[in-house]
Amino acid sequence: MKIKIILRFILFVNFFTYGQEKNIYILYNKSDLLTSYNEELIASKDSALFWNEVQVKTDGSNQMTDDGNGNFNLIDENYHIFKNEISLNKSNTINIRIFDPNNFRDVTDILPDFNWKIFDNETKKIGQYECIKATCNFRGTNIIAYFTLEIPIPFGPWKFKDLPGLILEINVEDAFLNIKWVAEKIIYPYEKKQNLESNIPTVRISMREEVKNLEKTLNEISEQSKSRDSETITTIVSEITRIDIEKIYEWEE
Repeated sequence: MKIKIILRFILFVNFFTYGQEKNIYILYNKSDLLTSYNEELIASKDSALFWNEVQVKTDGSNQMTDDGNGNFNLIDENYHIFKNEISLNKSNTINIRIFDPNNFRDVTDILPDFNWKIFDNETKKIGQYECIKATCNFRGTNIIAYFTLEIPIPFGPWKFKDLPGLILEINVEDAFLNIKWVAEKIIYPYEKKQNLESNIPTVRISMREEVKNLEKTLNEISEQSKSRDSETITTIVSEITRIDIEKIYEWEE
């Protein structure tokens, strides 16, 4: 056991010393009950940028162009790209950039402390890396993470961070959601130039405003369904409001 701890410490020191000024790239596969797609993370020891892109076919002919930073690319005039970017650092304040053709917004989210509980004796291999189990409750949902001390980067997929090594797997303990992230590809050092601070415009809203706006939209859909005498749709809309990882926010406790 002592040999294993010493080996991990040596790997930690070597990686940190060699890689403190370099970026690392991770390709995650995110899956749930219905879908499976890739999401990406570029991180250093101090900051990270996480993003995903989803193409949605439309009936219109709206076009998208590159903003000059390579963020938004036109795939087809009959498709829209919906893209989320999350800019993280060692503080609890993160920036979420949400781009879709009809609603471009930047959300400032102040995360609660994760209060991870680490289980040193529960380990497993993910790819070539030995990973340690950790758990927490994040905004009302139980989370299981596996991180590796071999890569001392304190970030992972989506909003998850603050473990002493790179998070290679996240499991959401919710049978309805059944969400899982698993790292499928790691490139280190990642040489491509990348600004880890998202290019956030000046106009922002808080997470509290974002949640309020989203629930207002759901309520409007609910009212429209009532006007059509559709009790089934009304019931579904009311029930899915908080079927998400984030079930309760700090200002609601």
